[in-house]
Amino acid sequence: MSPLVTRLGRADLVPTDNPVWPILYLTNWLPDGYPASFTLAHLWSLAVEEQFYLLWPAVVYLLSRRRLTWVCLGLLVAAPIIRCVFLLAGANLFTAYKFTFCRVDALGMGALIALATRDDEMNARLRRYLGPVACVSLLGLVAITAFTRTLLWKSPWMTTVGLSFTALLGGCAVWISLTLASHNRLLTSDRLKSVAKYSYGIYVLHPVIAMFLTGRLHSLFSGSFWGGLMTMLTLSAISLLAAMLSWWALESRAQRFKTLFPYPRIVRAS
Repeated sequence: MSPLVTRLGRADLVPTDNPVWPILYLTNWLPDGYPASFTLAHLWSLAVEEQFYLLWPAVVYLLSRRRLTWVCLGLLVAAPIIRCVFLLAGANLFTAYKFTFCRVDALGMGALIALATRDDEMNARLRRYLGPVACVSLLGLVAITAFTRTLLWKSPWMTTVGLSFTALLGGCAVWISLTLASHNRLLTSDRLKSVAKYSYGIYVLHPVIAMFLTGRLHSLFSGSFWGGLMTMLTLSAISLLAAMLSWWALESRAQRFKTLFPYPRIVRAS
């Protein structure tokens, strides 16, 4: 692994101007990411997800539920170790932050939640640990912040163990929200569902909109605090409108193809 890690950590060894990287969802493999001028550089996180989705269905198909659970737990343990190995082998922080195998803890946590929500016995057994895990993760993030004065990924502590604390804490929040959803009107409200429906479009489009409009809006609203606030609110509103338009023109129509691939009914284990 050492030669691979070394190459991944060396920007001078990898050409970053080749469009094949974003086309194939591989921008997170670049040592320094795409140039700052590249509008869709933020899609590195989507690249991580797509690479995971290529492999995970086969893992789910081949393994039993019990072994799959152990794989998910193994991913939670493996990710911080892999990040430490990357840094010790000479890779830069960017690589340890965005490379696929360095982020499998968050993906493993999501997969574990998906398993638990389909198995009442497993859900009840693991739910007992949500409180302690959430508390330890929160205290870990507080300790890192106190020690390094930052929660940014450019801190080695945050990149190695802090990301795992974040994944665990976020996973616990999602798990608890799923438990409360059936009893909470806010979590099941149509407005909140609408935000979730448009969130992907906002994620994809907001940097493009900000790139073209931020300077113009700053000139319009002046550079004061209130001007900056108005700029942020305006960009947010335009991003939401663009995401709604994207949903109507593209995503809602693409979803019609789901009828060609019917999903089997989920059978909950109890």
